[in-house]
Amino acid sequence: MKRLLAYLKPHKWVMTAATVLVLFIIVVELYRPIVIGDAIDDYINGYYAPYIETTADAPGAVPYHDTYLTRDFEAADGQNYDQILLYNNQYYMAENLSSEECDALKNADAATLSSYVNQSATPLTRDDLKDLRHYDFAGILKAAALYLLLLLTGFVLNALDTWILQKMGQEIIYQMREEVFTHIHSLSLNFFNNTPVGKLVTRVSNDTEAVNELFSTILVKLFKNIVKIIGYAVVMLSINVKMALVSFALLPLVTVLTFFFRFMSRKAYELTRNRITDLNTFLSEHLSGMKLIQIFAREEEKYAQFEKKSEDLYKANWREVMTFAIFRPSIYLVSVLAMMLV
Repeated sequence: MKRLLAYLKPHKWVMTAATVLVLFIIVVELYRPIVIGDAIDDYINGYYAPYIETTADAPGAVPYHDTYLTRDFEAADGQNYDQILLYNNQYYMAENLSSEECDALKNADAATLSSYVNQSATPLTRDDLKDLRHYDFAGILKAAALYLLLLLTGFVLNALDTWILQKMGQEIIYQMREEVFTHIHSLSLNFFNNTPVGKLVTRVSNDTEAVNELFSTILVKLFKNIVKIIGYAVVMLSINVKMALVSFALLPLVTVLTFFFRFMSRKAYELTRNRITDLNTFLSEHLSGMKLIQIFAREEEKYAQFEKKSEDLYKANWREVMTFAIFRPSIYLVSVLAMMLV
């Protein structure tokens, strides 16, 4: 691994720029759910917040019949509260309430609400709702615009980061292929007598491409996901410590599943790479010697050998697919359990 990381030294500033971009991407991704949560709590469910009587020039003042109401209690003149109620798809205004009465109505059952709205509440018209929730509608539009801006910003940053990393990866692989091919030229004739050509082709082409994936994808995603997990943990703890700790209780299970997946996927990946090498070696040797195969009428025998190697590769690929097929639903199951606990 140390030898591979040495190829990053000429590209250290590019890697630094990519890391900075990743940090900005994480900030954008962490902020998006906060915007959605604020929009739901402050604006979509805004009718849960009580109003209090105020003057027309007070902050957040909205007209209601012959007076003005606000949710900014510091700018209010009145002592009693007004509360919007929703019952049977109809909005009502409960007026002149104490703070205790507001809380009781917000948590009241259907029977209590039915009795109250029939006796004391005032039905709200569509125009009343537009006036009362004017700032809510404006807030939803602002939140939607901010969310769209975050999506576009994330798209641009991700595209730029991907371009930088892919370009760096291709330059590293170009250098590595040159070095590998030059090294092959320096090997002895005995080496070529004992090493199949297909194996060398696999090493120069396929294996170097795997290294490209290491530099352009795996290292960056590893760093990104670690920082993202830390960021999510900080946000969760800042919102509600108790629920965050309940969610964290499943982390040991996630760790066990991850190590099990790591063990199984490594074995499956190594087996797949070996099967690819065997198949490439077989194809390289037998395609170049096809004339001899036809002269000695060995087509059926060679086809049987090819079918066996192809089947081995199929089984190795299927084993790798099944490893992912088990791991991903397992992680999803853990996430569902976490939501159930919360």
